[in-house]
Amino acid sequence: MTEFICRLGTPSGEIVTRIVEASAASEARARLEGEGFRVFAVSDTTKGLSAVISGGGKKAKVKQADFLLFNQQLSALLRAGIPVLQSIELLKTRSASANLRIVLADVEEKIKNGIPLSEAFESQGLFPRIYTASILAGEQSGALDDVLARFVTYLKRSVGISRKLRGALAYPAFLLLAATMMVAFLSLYIVPRMSDLFKSLSANRGLPTVTIVVLAVANGIFPVCQLSASQVDMPPVGLGT
Repeated sequence: MTEFICRLGTPSGEIVTRIVEASAASEARARLEGEGFRVFAVSDTTKGLSAVISGGGKKAKVKQADFLLFNQQLSALLRAGIPVLQSIELLKTRSASANLRIVLADVEEKIKNGIPLSEAFESQGLFPRIYTASILAGEQSGALDDVLARFVTYLKRSVGISRKLRGALAYPAFLLLAATMMVAFLSLYIVPRMSDLFKSLSANRGLPTVTIVVLAVANGIFPVCQLSASQVDMPPVGLGT
């Protein structure tokens, strides 16, 4: 006989956990259903222990677009009158994000064990506190669908501002990169090759201060670059004849 950990729903609506001895998981499930319980999960005690030990690993992050879509769908399902547990289970199977499916599977297990939705999401360590606080407020007020709809509106505005900010910074960043590359090209390649011309000019008349500074910087950096390149191309020295 093997011991199985069973998560059950009682006829009164409570969620309990029992350990049942049976020869197979199907036998344990059939016995409990015959007693009037609703069986949510049946797992071997050894597998359950290994799952608890390995379950402390760090979860991968959920993309913002997947998180936004999930909350939109969850709000719509709750507004349609579908229970929280059934909504989570449905969205878990239909989600295109593997990371989100893992998170929702853990949230579903916690809800089956009697943990509130807000605590189940907070225990994941992936979501902002404003999100878990919003879910808690929705649970206490009985208007979770409305709270989620407001959070979706807030998240859409936040995503829109982030996209506009990235778009506004892209062009200045490109100009800064291009200017840096141009200055480096002129200082390290063009100026050293024209140093002889500048020296002949400086013999006849004084050069501007900016030109003198650029020459000093280029003549200080360019020999170092040449030395590094020569060291890379240097053939290995033999130890014997």
